[in-house]
This record gives sequence, structure tokens and C-alpha cells, in this order.
Amino acid sequence: MQQELINILKKVSAFWTSTVIAYEPYKDFKDFYLLLPNEELYAKIEEGRVQLGLIYQSKYVEFVQVEADRQTKLFNTLEELLCEWFRYQRNWLYLEPLFCNSYFKGFPKELKSFTTADNNWRKVMKISKEFSTKKWTESEMAITTLRANNATL
Repeated sequence: MQQELINILKKVSAFWTSTVIAYEPYKDFKDFYLLLPNEELYAKIEEGRVQLGLIYQSKYVEFVQVEADRQTKLFNTLEELLCEWFRYQRNWLYLEPLFCNSYFKGFPKELKSFTTADNNWRKVMKISKEFSTKKWTESEMAITTLRANNATL
């Protein structure tokens, strides 16, 4: 039974090497990408959670508890990253045309907040293009920047 749990964990771990977060460049903006809706990604996340649930229900769970907990944390973080990214993306797409308009030059505080969030996000995007899904999920910088940017916007 312990070997079965190990095999399940291997299958769950394979998610991180076989999964790509799909995004595309936004118009002609340098280093700004839009996350694409990806039902396949969410289905894979759900499948990983189901497999982890099977492990946690086993009476032999203590044998693989540490790795199962680590995988669970990675899935939780990935879901939070995707949620925060979509939230930021939605707000940015709404605000960007407004702040490019000369009318909003009269709101320096708001313009500065938007520009700061925009610049921080571009730095994350530049780095994250090179990351695998797992490395991106493990990056504290990505989630921290997204949370801060969403609070700013």
C-alpha cells in the first residue's frame, strides 16, 4: 500500500513538469502578458487535489505526509497566484486606457500608484517567462508582488 501512495505522489509531482501556464503578449506592450483562460490547467489542478485526497484518506498517509503536504501547498499557491493574476489583469485592463488619457495626468497620486504597480508587474513578468510552473509557484516574489499590486490598484 505504501508503494501505491508513492506512485500516486509521483503522478501528482509530474504535474509540475508537464504543465505550462498559458499567456500571450498584450498588444505591443513590452513585457506585459495576459493570462489565458485555461480549463485544462484547472482540470489538472483538480485531478491533483483528488489524488492528494486519496493519499490523505489512507491509513498509511504518515509514510508520505511531508511530500503530500508540500504538494498540497504548491497547488494552493498556484490557485492563489492564478486568482491574483486574473484580478490584477482585470483591473489593469480597465485602468490602463484611463491613465494613458491626458485627463488623468491631473491625478498624480493615482497615476503614481498605477505606474508603480505596472512597473512592479512588468519586472515579475520578465522573470516569470523563464520560470517553469513549479518554480513560478514557489516564487515568493510573484505572489507578494501580485498581492501588493492588487492592494494598490
